[in-house]
Amino acid sequence: MDEQQNEPFNEQKLVKEYLRSLTNNAMLFNLFAAFWAFMALPSTSGLLQLAIGIGLFSITIAFCLITYRVRHRLRPIPRTLLFPEGSQPEPPSLRKSYSSVFLLESLLVFVVLAVLLMEHQERFLLSAFGLISGLHFLPLGALYRLRVYYVSGITITLLASIIILLQLAGVQGELLLVLSLGIAAILWLTTLYALRLAGTIVQEIRSLLTDPEASPPLL
Repeated sequence: MDEQQNEPFNEQKLVKEYLRSLTNNAMLFNLFAAFWAFMALPSTSGLLQLAIGIGLFSITIAFCLITYRVRHRLRPIPRTLLFPEGSQPEPPSLRKSYSSVFLLESLLVFVVLAVLLMEHQERFLLSAFGLISGLHFLPLGALYRLRVYYVSGITITLLASIIILLQLAGVQGELLLVLSLGIAAILWLTTLYALRLAGTIVQEIRSLLTDPEASPPLL
């Protein structure tokens, strides 16, 4: 992996841009995991609710600090440093593609929200949002070429689909509690994977910068 000074920037191969985007994803996953986890709090009460709330808040803050640390370690990396040929993890126009995914997800949320409210089916709101949350990982998997995004997306989609089917069947119980905690756990595990991957690549880059004979980072 060499620093290319005479070639135009190719976002498809830029290491620093990829790592920044990956850590941005980790931060968003962490915040959404916190949202889903805190949605489960109304199912508890008293000291248990307080203890769980403090624990969830601590996990969220811990991931925020880890994300900041990884991003801080990106600063010495040259902006023009490229992934080796054939190993680049991003397709062209990453930002444009990511914006398209986010726009489509927002549109789906708006449509689903409007339909469910008009049909007075508010009980399906969380499970429907969970389904959309899972589906949005699938294009991200293709965008970043990370299998873990596919795994997370399929798992969340299956979980939300099962909850919806149980709701339609009239099954009683803490279905939304299971949904909320399940999605939160999956998102936090995905966050952990993304941060570990980013940290590993940063470490390999540092080794490469100090030892040109070191192996380049590959995904």
